[in-house]
Amino acid sequence: MIVSNMAGISMRSSIRSEAKKILGLIKKHDRGQILIHTSPDGDAVASAIGLFRVLRRITGRYYHLFCPKKIPERYRFLPHCQRFSTRPKITDLSIILDTADLSRLPGWKPSGLIINVDHHDSNTNFGAVNIVETRSSSTVEILMELFKYWRIGIDETTARVLYAGIFSETGGFVFRNTNAKTLSHASILADLGASPSDLGQSLMRQTTNRLHLLGLVLTGIEVDNGISIIRVTRRMFKQTKTTVDETEGFVEIPLMIPEVKISILVKELPNGKTKVSLRSKGRIDVNRIAHHFGGGGHRNAAGFIMDDTIPSVLQKIIARLRS
Repeated sequence: MIVSNMAGISMRSSIRSEAKKILGLIKKHDRGQILIHTSPDGDAVASAIGLFRVLRRITGRYYHLFCPKKIPERYRFLPHCQRFSTRPKITDLSIILDTADLSRLPGWKPSGLIINVDHHDSNTNFGAVNIVETRSSSTVEILMELFKYWRIGIDETTARVLYAGIFSETGGFVFRNTNAKTLSHASILADLGASPSDLGQSLMRQTTNRLHLLGLVLTGIEVDNGISIIRVTRRMFKQTKTTVDETEGFVEIPLMIPEVKISILVKELPNGKTKVSLRSKGRIDVNRIAHHFGGGGHRNAAGFIMDDTIPSVLQKIIARLRS
């Protein structure tokens, strides 16, 4: 088992030592699937599609793509999105990407060999083989290192997909997870044919309804003692004819305010539960807060879900922050 939590050369050395073994396992198993977490983000979607395309070239087989929920509309311009199924298969090999723990794969029962590739601090190392690099900006970057050691080239279409994943996960290269290696990988993908301008515009495209929702959300923003709170209720979703997926990126907006150090987004889910997204600046560790409530993520970006109302959830979060 490999678990790398080091930056730079440690990540490359660890992946190099396991790359051949992982490739051997992939070639050994005839039936495989690629799985990503529910409510997927751009990194998860791009990682799965990129690996799907590479494994097709290596093995000649089409891997089953599983995601518990439909792929958000904003990522459906990427190729192969129609191949994602909300129904898992029983296979000899499961490659799980960008997923911190198995609770984020509702509907799937573990079977066969599991390979776990991820970059979240809260990853539980649930695989038979685990490549967990928490200093990487994205799972896409980890896969690029694997592809290099597999000596498999990246074609133009795959380059576009992978670039979209990095762009999405770094907020267009402005989040704190952006580093020199991130920019180097993005540059490689641009050289291979990924257009930063075209992909950036595609990923930043907005709908009128989503902007109406954002307007409602920001009207109710609260900022106190360095903490920002924004809310999204089911009534807001109904009023603007939007979905939960369309709130992606909202939680980062309050961090543009200089005095805000922590941004909290709470939103009512269709099932009555409350989903919380946390973001922070500098060394403030919101992953510890999320972990306390059964969630996880990274130091500056984490989240969790509670079976409680928005006011009650906020009360508990604030109490935990003060403690």
